[in-house]
Amino acid sequence: MAEDRAALPPDTDEPGLAAMVDDLANTGRGLVMVTGNGGVRKTTVAAAFAVGLVKRGHQVHLATTDPGAHVALVMDGNLSGLTADRINPVAETSRHVEKIMAAKGHDLDAADRALMLEDPDSPCTEDVAEFHAFSRIVAEARSALGVAAVTQQRS
Repeated sequence: MAEDRAALPPDTDEPGLAAMVDDLANTGRGLVMVTGNGGVRKTTVAAAFAVGLVKRGHQVHLATTDPGAHVALVMDGNLSGLTADRINPVAETSRHVEKIMAAKGHDLDAADRALMLEDPDSPCTEDVAEFHAFSRIVAEARSALGVAAVTQQRS
């Protein structure tokens, strides 16, 4: 089995972060969402938070919409108790549109289906699809711990 280790930049091991990790670790369940524009170290902070929780004995799900999936770069090695994955906005949007079309478009003719498919092309559809993906993590957080880094792609 690979050694349990996670290397994080030294400046992410701040006392304030450790206190927040302790607070959540003491509850045993919950969700932390780190949000903002790209390049502000959301994934680094989210990974530090997740690693802190795992080191305190918790199972943690770390998810990100980071297009570069930098979780692998931030964490060096494997850490038992940590599940890390990337939410792919394109895949989630496709899944969301398919679900809507299956539920609402099955009785429509071709013209009405085409009209209905115009709405999912709006930028808001990707946001809604990502929200649904993160809602699965929120549901998990009712009985476990989750950490998510969400990149705001649009201005």
